[in-house]
Amino acid sequence: MTLSRLFIGGPLLATLLACTPRSPSLSPADIAAVKGSYSQWTQAVVSMDLEAIARLMTNDVWFSIPNQAPIVGRDSVIAWIKTWPRIIGQDWHVEEIGGTADIAFIRATGIETYQFPGGTPISEHQACLTVAQRQPAGAWEFSHISCLSTEPLVSTSN
Repeated sequence: MTLSRLFIGGPLLATLLACTPRSPSLSPADIAAVKGSYSQWTQAVVSMDLEAIARLMTNDVWFSIPNQAPIVGRDSVIAWIKTWPRIIGQDWHVEEIGGTADIAFIRATGIETYQFPGGTPISEHQACLTVAQRQPAGAWEFSHISCLSTEPLVSTSN
């Protein structure tokens, strides 16, 4: 009896799974639009165009970097960005964009160069994973941004 259920249930389950509707994947136009939003983001960050940065994030954006609690909400992220040292250069490479028709991810690696007041510029290699959501009007806004340094930790012991 159990074996007959397996023979009947297995194909039935496979048929049901095969017929389950799937979200359409990103079109080439979607990929170009997501990449364009990411490019706008990097330009806005270097120029500290806070209005442009805010327009590219969802209201409930979740921003995560190492050694800090996540920053949640557009206004909180903008307030936090105001505390950044000046970013004087970026060289980002989008490694992958994927997703569905309404949600996309961007995997990127790059270098950011910071200028601290009275100090020499410091560069840091980073890797970021960003999630973008298509808005009702068609724009892609970032809902999750998570970046980390790919540099090894520097020992402070002698």
